[in-house]
Amino acid sequence: MIVPNILPGVLSGAIFAFIHSWDELIVVIFIGGRALFTLPRRMWDGINDNLDPTIAVVATAMILFTLLVLTADLSLRARRADGEGAR
Repeated sequence: MIVPNILPGVLSGAIFAFIHSWDELIVVIFIGGRALFTLPRRMWDGINDNLDPTIAVVATAMILFTLLVLTADLSLRARRADGEGAR
């Protein structure tokens, strides 16, 4: 009974943790060292070296993905609330 009640909060937390992990450049550099090149690290290097339009495209895609996931979460919550109100 408890797990179904906390499942929306757990899923929302997982989504936010995933989205936030894209922004953790300092942690990636500290833990991974200089040899590990993740997407945030490549973006940081690309911004420092030259202005590349690819960085703007990736940043826009990340924002759109975040908005898509949040919209899906809100619509699922609204459907669930409508279904519970009809009972």
